[in-house]
Amino acid sequence: MTSEGSGPMRSKEYLQNGTLYWDTLNYSDWVAFPDGLPDTTDWLNLDEVLYHPSELILITRIMPIILAIGLAGNMAFLFVVFRVRWMRTVVNFYLINLAVADIVFLCVAIGEKLGMHISRPDVYDEGSKGISGCMLISFTKGWCYFTSITLVTLVSVGRFYAVCRPHDYKLNSKQRALKLISGAWLACCVIATLLIPAKSALSKKTYYKADIWAPNANLSDILHNPHSRKTCVPVAHASWVAFVTDGLQALPFLVALSGNVIIYVCIFRALNDRVSKTSRHNSRERKTEMRDRVSRMLIANGTMFFLCLAPFELTSLWAMVTNDTFLETGRPWTQFCRVMMYLNSAVNPIIYNITNPRYRQAFMRAFSKKQDRRHESKTPSTVQLSHLRGESQEPKFKKEVSHSQSNSHSH
Repeated sequence: MTSEGSGPMRSKEYLQNGTLYWDTLNYSDWVAFPDGLPDTTDWLNLDEVLYHPSELILITRIMPIILAIGLAGNMAFLFVVFRVRWMRTVVNFYLINLAVADIVFLCVAIGEKLGMHISRPDVYDEGSKGISGCMLISFTKGWCYFTSITLVTLVSVGRFYAVCRPHDYKLNSKQRALKLISGAWLACCVIATLLIPAKSALSKKTYYKADIWAPNANLSDILHNPHSRKTCVPVAHASWVAFVTDGLQALPFLVALSGNVIIYVCIFRALNDRVSKTSRHNSRERKTEMRDRVSRMLIANGTMFFLCLAPFELTSLWAMVTNDTFLETGRPWTQFCRVMMYLNSAVNPIIYNITNPRYRQAFMRAFSKKQDRRHESKTPSTVQLSHLRGESQEPKFKKEVSHSQSNSHSH
């Protein structure tokens, strides 16, 4: 349809306030663009660009709270291990590295989201990071994430050997632990580099804040005031790289989850057998306390591990299998999944204190104004539970005291 002396025309039917009418737009001003009308393949709907209200709540309120809790809790745990000597066990050596990985992950991941929002409060735009920022942030998050999963699995393996195969247990050595932890950081660093190609370019797309189809819209003013936003995309815009990366992130999680479930089942069976064998030497209350305490720790770790990480990883795996771009278009759900991941990195010290009175005692002693240096090296009397956690059953201080007492008796 054309209009005399006005160039090409286009009409659209509208239903507004119960009234049906037609709106006609003049497209003659398209020639004002050097290449005619901008390529519509680079256009974005306004809904794809603007933050969803739920996203704004997560980014501006929930994420800062998680960041504060995560930094305070993990740094407090590091302080406790530094302050309380009997907390410097092999298991806590793993947990120290886990806390460091969680701190870096939270700072980079949540800091990225807050920085993007501060840069452009209304639009989801990754242009402020630049290409180098896209690659570096993706690598750092992947490195810390893979390392966290590996460390959690190493702790579970250590518990398995301590409970199920105590004679073959070789992880209860700081030298051995140092090698395993160093190997975990190095191997995960290599794996994380595979994530870089998925975030090694910036894609610029155009959007318009006004609707060109709206009644009485001034097409010339709209098209001459375009806006743009940038997002991190795979190298050479190869979409298959992003789907492969989604699978690469989900695979370690699925393997670790399956392995941890098997390990926990074996530990529960071994605990039941051990309780039945030691029934002649322990009261019923003692057996129940030992079983319940270890069970709570394992259930809490396994449940939080699955609940917090599963939504994002299963969504990533589903996107890879179905070749769907839901992770980009369904941003509110994706942001929620990320919040669950961040929560997992923030709540570990809280779980330690809730499920284990030994850690509560250590936290209270570390942050108390006065400490009894004579008892600083002493551990709680729960020797059996320390063994079940893969820790040394008796600190060096106790051994020296026992040795001195035996010498005094001999004299």
